[in-house]
Amino acid sequence: MYHINKIVGWSISPLGLGFILLFAGIALAYAGSVRARVRKMAIAVLCVFLAWIWAWSTPMMGYFIGIPLEREFWVKGDGLPVPRVETMPECDAIVILGGGMGSNPKASPYAEMWTAADRVWHAARAWKAGKAKIVVPTGLGCADSDAVLLLDLGVPRSCIRVENASRNTEENAKFVEQTVNELVPAKAPAAPRKILLVTSAWHMKRSLLMFKRYAPTLEVIPCATDFETTVHFAGRGLSLADLLPDAASVLMNSVLFHEWLGYWGYKLFR
Repeated sequence: MYHINKIVGWSISPLGLGFILLFAGIALAYAGSVRARVRKMAIAVLCVFLAWIWAWSTPMMGYFIGIPLEREFWVKGDGLPVPRVETMPECDAIVILGGGMGSNPKASPYAEMWTAADRVWHAARAWKAGKAKIVVPTGLGCADSDAVLLLDLGVPRSCIRVENASRNTEENAKFVEQTVNELVPAKAPAAPRKILLVTSAWHMKRSLLMFKRYAPTLEVIPCATDFETTVHFAGRGLSLADLLPDAASVLMNSVLFHEWLGYWGYKLFR
């Protein structure tokens, strides 16, 4: 199921759908070499392909689909939309969702920080602010990446408990629930363990849905970071330059598309 989800997810991603449009346009153009009507269809499909790729390659698209994902986790009255870690409540554990780090021990002794590495930094901030005594990095390979950076940031090894098996957000929720319930003694027979969930703001909406569904015994407090769209557009809004395609927007918009697709897919069909 995991691999099927990956294949289906790619096929209906901005790039996946773009390639489908491109191949359809080429096929129609080839068939249209003998039929004028089919040739016009080929031109129309290729025009749709160009418009589709252009739209998903612009910062403008990120504004329209990214801000709604992140706005839910803004704060008001502080002068800044991104919440300060000091405002978070104390919890039983700080949980970091994987995806911000990478590693390859065969190539480098150090972990690689990707664009969402803010997650690990933010968890370390929360630990230093006394929000929990235990930090739980979660996700396949996090022992060689997230946990290593936590140590570099001053979190003692004795405070780090790794969940190193989950491959996606659904498995994150399932395995974290088991890990936290084993680590943290229950304060009362029916009392839930409380966690600070640290992940990117654009990923938090879907993450909360996953934890509500697959980790019902945990009380989850969102501790969002990595406000990509909010920080990019803060204080200025849209401009004509945001209509110009760029490589970074292709990547970010594909991530945002995946978030909305995953959120509504689970919301409606699971």
